[in-house]
Amino acid sequence: FLDQLREASETKASRTLCRELTVPQLAGPYGKTSRRLLVLELEGALAEPTALGELIDVSGPTLDDIVALCDDPRNRLVVVLSARSAETLERVFAPISERCPTLALAAEEGLSVRWAPDEDFEMQVSDFDLDLSWLDDAAPLIAYYTERTPGSVVERKVSGLAWHYRDCDLNHGAWQARQLQVALGELAKHVPLSVFSGDKFIEVRPMRLSVPNVLELALRRLRDLDADLLQSAAEAAAA
Repeated sequence: FLDQLREASETKASRTLCRELTVPQLAGPYGKTSRRLLVLELEGALAEPTALGELIDVSGPTLDDIVALCDDPRNRLVVVLSARSAETLERVFAPISERCPTLALAAEEGLSVRWAPDEDFEMQVSDFDLDLSWLDDAAPLIAYYTERTPGSVVERKVSGLAWHYRDCDLNHGAWQARQLQVALGELAKHVPLSVFSGDKFIEVRPMRLSVPNVLELALRRLRDLDADLLQSAAEAAAA
């Protein structure tokens, strides 16, 4: 119980909204910097939120803007962060992947990251943390509420399940979501799962799973690239 409480507290803190900046507040410091790391949220920033991952669509002009960001040598890395699967991110950004060598995709909030278009997605957690033994108990319960909530859908991900009710009747969907969250909370007393609620969705993950901090991962990636560059320069000078 204490582990679940601590994880829930950390998750809430990590999702705390930042203070909204005006364009002048952002544009001034942005123009003065020469080494930038950009992290962009997919749904809500680059695309409208949807219940189905298959319906996520980033407009042509927005894709062109991302290409422009990647073309700027001052932007060392442009990361798109999403709760969606790696397959969804690959599909959405396939049209510009070849033109954006500095575009990184962080799927499932950073559990799996592709640092460059010519690389594969890499899991950032161990198999031990991805204990899905609870699926046989949770899946029928979620299916029960899906059948009784028109418009709701279940999304299967590497890290677990997400139940979306964005396309439901507003009041009925919210009511069913509360009931499902209570039911899953009771189930969590007996099986190793954690329950989180978001913007019109409920997500179920392994109890031991701790979501990586994408910003820290990206900064570490840049440090490693710089270290490799210095080593290559030193070797060239010594040759």
